[in-house]
Amino acid sequence: MRDTRNNLNSSSGWRVAGPLLALLVLGLLALLYRYGPCRPAAKWQWVSAGSVFATLVWLLASAAFSFYVANFGRYDATYGSLGAVIVLLFWLYLSFFIVLLGAEINAERKFRTGQPTRSDAVKPRQMAESAGAPSSQGEA
Repeated sequence: MRDTRNNLNSSSGWRVAGPLLALLVLGLLALLYRYGPCRPAAKWQWVSAGSVFATLVWLLASAAFSFYVANFGRYDATYGSLGAVIVLLFWLYLSFFIVLLGAEINAERKFRTGQPTRSDAVKPRQMAESAGAPSSQGEA
């Protein structure tokens, strides 16, 4: 009888799909962290650390959670047919928490450096001049 399993279940399928999944998640998180907040777009360098961290932690957490559910978790015995829903909701909770943790890393990096993170950032002196305030260059 011919084996009709999906190619992704074999190790050769994951050698291709794994890195592609990681790159896709990395790119989507970078886009979310750059354009998601209600402010002018941040520079790419300020969203890269949180994106890389969240991608790596998400992949590791998903693999660990998958191993736990397959080997230790007996959700079907406890919850019956709703066990799959419980597992999915818990995985989504872990995923969203990791995405928020990556955003927090980006925000903390921005806060600690004190540098402007936007590509069109206005310096305080330029803000004062545009508001009509005298500059500190001897005009008083």
